[in-house]
Order: sequence, then structure tokens, then C-alpha cells
Amino acid sequence: KYDTKRFKKLIVLSRNKLRQLVGFFTGYCKLRCHLHKLGYYSKDQCRFCDQRADTPQHILPDCPGQLNPVNELIPTIKSGALLNLFNLTGLNEVL
Repeated sequence: KYDTKRFKKLIVLSRNKLRQLVGFFTGYCKLRCHLHKLGYYSKDQCRFCDQRADTPQHILPDCPGQLNPVNELIPTIKSGALLNLFNLTGLNEVL
């Protein structure tokens, strides 16, 4: 559903921050799973736990190598807070 309020918050983000969010939500980013599909990386395993594929769906909700599982929080996190989480975990370098 189109949300005008959300649009107004996102449209003022810098191009790089918007790219990070879009890349994270679509999976088209520099995570190993995507790079492996493109042939740029030899394996798709998670950089934090080396147990499952390095995807956004794995990293935030259930990666044992990450800080804390945040599965319940993902739907409620605002874009600015998610970008801060990317910075805190170092994901901003690969998204």
C-alpha cells in the first residue's frame, strides 16, 4: 500500500542511504549470497556465522553471529534506525 508519510521520509534521504535501504530490502547488494550468484565470490555463506547464506533475511532476524535477533522489531524499525543499525554492524560497507 502506498504511504505518503513514508514516502516523504524516504525522499529526503541521500542517494547512498536510499540505495542501502533498497539494496537491503531487495537483496541486490554486496552481501555474499548476491555476489556468489554473480560469480564474484566463491561461497555464499554468512560473513558473521558461516552457517547459512549471507542474505538480509538471515543476517538481521536469526544470525547467531550478529548482536541480537531482532525478528520482532524489523516491521517497526524506522528507516533512520535501520540505517544506524547498518552502521553499527558494519553492513553499510557491503550494502
